[in-house]
Amino acid sequence: MFGQSFYLELQRIGKPDEERYIAAAVELALATGLPVVATNDVRFIHQKDFAAHEVRVCINQGRVLDDTRRPKDYTEQPVLRSTEEMQALFADIPEALENTVEIAKRCNLKLTLGENFLPDFPCLQE
Repeated sequence: MFGQSFYLELQRIGKPDEERYIAAAVELALATGLPVVATNDVRFIHQKDFAAHEVRVCINQGRVLDDTRRPKDYTEQPVLRSTEEMQALFADIPEALENTVEIAKRCNLKLTLGENFLPDFPCLQE
């Protein structure tokens, strides 16, 4: 159905059992002939923003930071990473990085800044 546009996603953001998942995903990719792609789940721009992100999550969940029972769904690692950081993270799976470039080549977007483009909705006049 997806042709050459289906990839198995690999992330290294400090989640429990992450490496076990990556090993299984790579094994599945090899068995099925599917390509893998390295991605990064960006939740904040700088590592120092993690505390503010945790506060936002607590507000959303109706919890407080000191709640020992609150789920810790995020780590400090989903930060915007540089090319060099991603290359270091996935040095053992270079094809996953190469595929990010292949996907990027398929993307294009033309923006006209300073202009608004609104849909034309016909209105009934009484």
